[in-house]
Amino acid sequence: MSVQGSLIDWARGGRDFGTVAVSGTVSMTDLPKPSGQGPVTVPAGLGADVRITDLTVNLANAAVGADGIAVSAGVTVTNGAIGIHTGQPLEVMLSGTSSIGAQEGAFSVEAALPDLIGADGIVNLDQLSGEVKANARNVPCGVIEQLAGQTGRIVPYIGDVADVDCSWDGDLDQGEGSLHLKSDLAAADVLFTVADGRVRIETPALVRWRATPAAVEALAGPVPIEVSVTALDAKLPVGGAVDLSGASFVAKVVSGGPFEVTMANAEAQRWAIEKLYVSVETDDPVNRIALKVSGMVGEAGGDGVGAVSPVSADLVLQGLLTADGRVSLATLGVGGDCPGRANPDGTG
Repeated sequence: MSVQGSLIDWARGGRDFGTVAVSGTVSMTDLPKPSGQGPVTVPAGLGADVRITDLTVNLANAAVGADGIAVSAGVTVTNGAIGIHTGQPLEVMLSGTSSIGAQEGAFSVEAALPDLIGADGIVNLDQLSGEVKANARNVPCGVIEQLAGQTGRIVPYIGDVADVDCSWDGDLDQGEGSLHLKSDLAAADVLFTVADGRVRIETPALVRWRATPAAVEALAGPVPIEVSVTALDAKLPVGGAVDLSGASFVAKVVSGGPFEVTMANAEAQRWAIEKLYVSVETDDPVNRIALKVSGMVGEAGGDGVGAVSPVSADLVLQGLLTADGRVSLATLGVGGDCPGRANPDGTG
């Protein structure tokens, strides 16, 4: 690392470091986390134009491969520029690669955040104001797990590698964002807006997912699932706290088929499902969620699949969710019409 600045200014207590050049290799076991005690601050008057060239961060807590052997993971910033000046916009431009084992992908990030660092040095993490663009190609999801501290919780749902494009423009009073994701297990296209402390989708959001036994233990094999969210209106999480009061949500789920599931009961019953349709609608998720289910189901056993017949349910779930987003089976109440499995001739 090299620093270019005025020695006279530093001697007088100045904190403008001029241009700071950074390169090399760093190994990290645990990523730094906010202490949670008081606001994050930097010295008032801090100034630096950081230039990064070939900076590699090796993640020591690497994932364990299928053969039980740990694989190395890391991120290399090949080119980067970060302008840090208190009371001025934070400007970031980064590009580089990320890898885990033999998998390697590329990424780039551009951001201009005018209100992130105040003149007093306080970092306003709750004010996402400005413009952010990020994209990644063939990025290893295992690296994302390491950076997010979510080992084993992303790859089973997304897959080993993914392409991602996301953007944000505005602030928490008026802004818009997008997320486009494509991987071997999932694809998503989401456009959303933020206004008056609420997040909404203006056009239907489509998510395609290939569920596997690694993500859903009851499945016997992969199942394609398509989710269409046609309405969403909810309060923005403040400081990470979820508040579902007054939220509304409408979605439809369609599964491919046929597929088999194993029930988590003493008999470990196996059911073959040809196709499943689910719709979810609520304007008060804490007190009422309308759930409609229909499909074709048959019991599976050693002799193959038994007679397949239609099933349907029109339910109202009460107390399933708490206001802070937790699932509460202890308070769950179920109402509505659940005739169960019908005979093939349509009789109950």
